[in-house]
Amino acid sequence: PLFKTAAMESSFIRLEGDTMYCCVDPSDSHSKALSRLMPPGMVMLAWPTQQVKPIYEHCGIQLCNGEDFMCNLIIPRLPDIVNSGPHGKVAEPFLAELHAFVCGDDS
Repeated sequence: PLFKTAAMESSFIRLEGDTMYCCVDPSDSHSKALSRLMPPGMVMLAWPTQQVKPIYEHCGIQLCNGEDFMCNLIIPRLPDIVNSGPHGKVAEPFLAELHAFVCGDDS
């Protein structure tokens, strides 16, 4: 099957074995910002409808709220993200969104 990406310029893709796929609940206040934070090897898909949700779950696509996404999928990858570009420039948007979670939401 084809899955719709959550990117601004959405497209339909096939799942590949070496990529991690996830979805962030669109009702989460951080979902728009999080859709722009994709570390290498990860793709965010559009949130599934109730009818399609079992297919996502069967395929191992992680369905998260914003806090789970940051805690389970981004924070563990921060060292690699920081080291992936000169002077931590690649990590800047990830750290800014983490700051918004911790200081703005008291998460």
